[in-house]
Amino acid sequence: MPLLDDHLLLSVKAQRPDGKWGSVHSEVLYEHAVAASALYNEVVMAEASEALGSRGPSPPGVGR
Repeated sequence: MPLLDDHLLLSVKAQRPDGKWGSVHSEVLYEHAVAASALYNEVVMAEASEALGSRGPSPPGVGR
């Protein structure tokens, strides 16, 4: 059975409320990388399970 292999590309540029563009604090992103990765993986797995019609893990936040 093939394994799911995916990658996420995240831009660190964002538009500020004043309309100018700047960079997101990379240290904050780094500090939250594990949590963001876990959430991303849960969402991908839930969507893949739903698309395949199988019962997979609960969506994020369910049962917690």
